[in-house]
Amino acid sequence: MWTTTLNKILSRDPCEGGWYELLQSLNKTRADDVPISLGYILKSNGLEDAIWALRTVNGHDEEIRLFAVVCARQIQHLMSDPRSIQALDVAERFATGRATNEERTRARLLALAAIQDAAGLETIHASSAAFYTLGANAAAAASLVFSLVDKALNHIHKSSRGERGSIARASFRHKQSDYFITMVGEKQ
Repeated sequence: MWTTTLNKILSRDPCEGGWYELLQSLNKTRADDVPISLGYILKSNGLEDAIWALRTVNGHDEEIRLFAVVCARQIQHLMSDPRSIQALDVAERFATGRATNEERTRARLLALAAIQDAAGLETIHASSAAFYTLGANAAAAASLVFSLVDKALNHIHKSSRGERGSIARASFRHKQSDYFITMVGEKQ
């Protein structure tokens, strides 16, 4: 089970609303060093805050980066540029030690070019998600990728394909929540 503490969370400048929501759920008024599971944060504050809290956990970069890749792969079908898909492949290999930092940097530059060539919000968000899987900080990357995938699916929801996008977004959030719980060692 992955844990953090209120002091670790506070040291990373959490959003005020999420911070007070977590304090209230714990019946506390200030930070301390009592361990809190990320599964608890998921239940009390929701998936976005739990993913954000990954930045307060040490030693799990491989799993966190793979989580980011899994998120981005949910909208791989929106990535019209092969450089974006190549970025996902490199990020996956990098997470498991099968790609060098040089390869990551090169793939990141190519993924950035794919964003610049993208047309339409869905494709831009999808290409950006692929780009951020290659970020230097795995936890920050996971948070950004999750947000971008959610935005891409929300855009589909708001477009002419409304119901299909809404179902896809709900399915994505459910899958990622299940994956997150498994990743951090919580029971479902």
